[in-house]
Amino acid sequence: MYERKVYIGKVVQFDEDDNEVEITFMKNMRSRLQWPSSEDRIWVDRTAIVCTVAKHIPAGESKSKLSFKLSSSDLVTIEGFKEMHKKV
Repeated sequence: MYERKVYIGKVVQFDEDDNEVEITFMKNMRSRLQWPSSEDRIWVDRTAIVCTVAKHIPAGESKSKLSFKLSSSDLVTIEGFKEMHKKV
């Protein structure tokens, strides 16, 4: 979670010494997710990870790119975290 927004990504490396993870992020295209043309990869503190989601579900193609969606249970979990952080 960053500035009260949730971003979906894949952890590619761990740095135990600095308690950080390197993540490559998907981009949110309306209600679907896509891997961007240019990789969006950064190191973040592990405390920024609010939950683990199940493997994303293929949701068709959009502009020659495969798009994905999250499971209903993952969406409920994410909405719960967003609500919890609204109150803080």
